Amino acid sequence: MKVLLIDDERHARSVLKKMVDWSAAGVATLLEASDGEEAIAVIERERPQIILTDMRMPGKDGVSLLEWLDTCPYPHKTIVISAYSEYHYMQQTIRYGGFDYLVKPVDPEEVAERVRKAAEEWREEERERLESIENRIRVNEVTPLYWAHAFAQYAKQPDNGFVLLTRLQSEFGFVPGQTRGRVGLIAFEPAAERAREKFRDRVDLLRFAVENIVNEMIGFPEKGLAFAMLGEEGFVQILMKDTGIESLWLGKIGAAVRRILGVESEIILGEEGLFPGFLQEIGSPLIDIYMHRNLLKPRTEYVYTRADMEEMKGRPLTEGGDLKAAVLGGNEYAIRQHIDSLMSSLEQGGGTLQRKQIAIWEKELDLLREQLSEQEAESTRPLVYWAEDGWFSLPRLRADLLNRLLELAGRVSAERESGYKVIKQVREYIDEHYGTPVTLQELASKFRLHPDLLARHFKRETGHNLKDYLTRLRMDKAKTLLSGHTLRVHEVAEAVGFADEKYFSKAFKKHVGLTPSEYRKRRGNGG
Repeated sequence: MKVLLIDDERHARSVLKKMVDWSAAGVATLLEASDGEEAIAVIERERPQIILTDMRMPGKDGVSLLEWLDTCPYPHKTIVISAYSEYHYMQQTIRYGGFDYLVKPVDPEEVAERVRKAAEEWREEERERLESIENRIRVNEVTPLYWAHAFAQYAKQPDNGFVLLTRLQSEFGFVPGQTRGRVGLIAFEPAAERAREKFRDRVDLLRFAVENIVNEMIGFPEKGLAFAMLGEEGFVQILMKDTGIESLWLGKIGAAVRRILGVESEIILGEEGLFPGFLQEIGSPLIDIYMHRNLLKPRTEYVYTRADMEEMKGRPLTEGGDLKAAVLGGNEYAIRQHIDSLMSSLEQGGGTLQRKQIAIWEKELDLLREQLSEQEAESTRPLVYWAEDGWFSLPRLRADLLNRLLELAGRVSAERESGYKVIKQVREYIDEHYGTPVTLQELASKFRLHPDLLARHFKRETGHNLKDYLTRLRMDKAKTLLSGHTLRVHEVAEAVGFADEKYFSKAFKKHVGLTPSEYRKRRGNGG
């Protein structure tokens, strides 16, 4: 199950993520969006079952999002969490089919309970939808499309598979404990150039074409069935019954996909077993093999099994050198050297690289961006590690890794240059107005920066936080004024921005080690 959290404040999303034990609620994937427009893109791509959204957001707000969601054909539950208890918002939530409405600040237990109820209701409705499909379909209407939907639902919710298992028995003669079978997974890269060009970015058409090829070659419906994985663009599941199909024969499917569609693929084959036990490998178990197969091994066939899984030995992206310092300093040579070293360690004999390792590198890139860049993190874009035909390409991976790091270094450098110019102006302003009240909020407003961002830039460029810098400047000016004998202490205090003489004296002694009067006497005595 997937959940989407929508709020324009990153902190609010972080707090919400910590409020619920998502795994206990059956949630495998947490998605995020900062406004309604971004949320729509995520929803169209990921189809989350539960959506938690704020109401007031820049651009497309919560009401507009709810209105759009009301037109979506896929089943979902929407929970509104807003800082506003206005009747208008509640009314719109009800009008557009929202599941619940919570007013901030919210109680973590209450949020967890509402999410649990939404998940339960969605699962129950999903079971009813599947049963409804079963009731509508006649015997002569049995098609791969129906089974694709039924098996995809079973992969997500095996506990609700009674209708499916019964249908397999009645239609295909699957006998519990007697019929032998196995499942497979044919994987392909829909983002590969040849696939995108041939199908004009219509991933659904590509997947449908792969299904047709597989169903024709394995002999649907007598010997097997290929069906899509809902929510997964690059996978087609295969169910085989009493086939005795060998890996070499299955390899012909991959060859046919390449010949007919111009797309490379690989088949992940599960263990043979008795019905319905072998169905447990549908979905995640086969994807796990796919994620842990060594991509550096030369391809000898199209078919892979659990025996092809290897222990991860790949290096972390940031290991073996100070990559963070190289990016921060804009050192292109050091960045290239780091990537060359990483690739060389992979190219040496016995090297291993799995898709799981590449996914870890993607997270490391995200972490570097969060640590070094001031910009809001964009949605994660997968690293490109495939050639035009969709097969693994180490040169492509190297080039994309290097480009990402160089882009980040350029962004950080531009941000630092911009920050340097702003802080130079801020310091000039403080140097002229130290005798008046100067606050972080005032400076942020004047120079059109978020207070937190201004504070970080100021600390980075000056080595001091703003308060310490201002205090140091005022004390230096006060010492100059106290060295003369024309101004009284309270006049000196006012001149450097202190309305209270006592507070000024206390701050001066803390900073200088002497009271203003003591400092003046010592200076008068030549000390």
